[in-house]
Amino acid sequence: MRIGYLRNFKQPQQLAGLIASVAQTKRVDILYFTPKDVDVRRSRIRGLLYKDGEWKLVKAKIPKIIDVNSNCLKHREVIRHLRKRAHLTENGKNRLSKLSL
Repeated sequence: MRIGYLRNFKQPQQLAGLIASVAQTKRVDILYFTPKDVDVRRSRIRGLLYKDGEWKLVKAKIPKIIDVNSNCLKHREVIRHLRKRAHLTENGKNRLSKLSL
């Protein structure tokens, strides 16, 4: 399973690495990306995938679940595109609690 992790920082912060490391033990891959990494025309993401303790640059499909930082909501075109193709944990409309996630 793959989960998207949408943030505004170009490089993953320390918390993202910790989350990705723990998720990997549960067989969940974390795809880190920024709004600029989303190709709206092709519905693809150019992001960083955490594998074996390192972030590796990959091109991937849009994951079914994306954890969105509320600061990313200002990129309306990208958020609108992602909302149609994935469930966003924060999109200003349908909030998903951590328990139900």
